[in-house]
Amino acid sequence: MSFVKLPVLRHGLMVRHEEIFPDSMVARRIDAARKLMKGNNVKSLMVYSDAATNGPVCYLTNYPCFGLNRRAVAVLGSEEGPFLFTTEPSRNLPRVRRFTTCDPERKPRLMAAACERAKTLAAGGTIGLAGFAHLSEGLAKDLEAELAGVESKDMSLEFPQLTHFFRR
Repeated sequence: MSFVKLPVLRHGLMVRHEEIFPDSMVARRIDAARKLMKGNNVKSLMVYSDAATNGPVCYLTNYPCFGLNRRAVAVLGSEEGPFLFTTEPSRNLPRVRRFTTCDPERKPRLMAAACERAKTLAAGGTIGLAGFAHLSEGLAKDLEAELAGVESKDMSLEFPQLTHFFRR
């Protein structure tokens, strides 16, 4: 038997440990992201992660994008969110719900659903984008098409500063 097939070794901890990662830490992270948004005059924020760079979405939602072809977009509004859009298979969603801080939404068109939510939360304002440097060509085209005519701002340099703050 391969040890890689054991769920705990493949996926890590299956529930969010309240003492290690309490709700107050989640609230502080979201507040810090909203302060960053306000400082950059952004009404909603879209954060992208994949299996290679899973930190940005995990910072806001505690969802690690481990596994092949896993992608996720977290959308945060100035008052609402975060909302998690993922390509996680439906069979894994119960496991994901146990350790994330928000309910994941699995949509057939990941980028279209996330952009629609971000546009709704922005209400005509600017949408901040973080972590989108590693998009595949197909997802990049979807993002460009969905955000056509909408003002957006690249926040890929500012967003990682939030994660460094919490390492102290």
